[in-house]
Amino acid sequence: MNKTKIIMIISYIFLSTLLVFYVKSILKRDDLKIYEKKKIEVEESYSVDVTLKLINGKIINEFTKTLKNTDSVEELMKKIRSSGDISYEIVKYTYGVDIVSVNGNVSKDGFKWAIIKDNEDITLNIDKVNLEKGKTYELKIIEK
Repeated sequence: MNKTKIIMIISYIFLSTLLVFYVKSILKRDDLKIYEKKKIEVEESYSVDVTLKLINGKIINEFTKTLKNTDSVEELMKKIRSSGDISYEIVKYTYGVDIVSVNGNVSKDGFKWAIIKDNEDITLNIDKVNLEKGKTYELKIIEK
């Protein structure tokens, strides 16, 4: 055998031995944590009747739809749009949602289109707010 082959074999044996001791030392550690999957609670789903009230100046249109309680306000708007009752444009940002126009009407400076639930502007979170049974959501122009 030549000299380089012998050196390679000895190096291989040495590195293999080092690897075995390293793995054994890692397995003996107590500070390693075992992560368990979190149990996901499933929310009960049922049908809810909800109303979207479009207030555009003096004109008020009401749209009542039946969806699931696990659906969001944005899904309510999509369902109304798919039936041809309204049209709207939204922009999604990392921090939330902004309604640009409704039925071609863009809000003027200092105002914005908003979804109101219980006198609270929920526009930024319409993709996260779930529908509630019997609730009325208002789509109207408000001051910024």
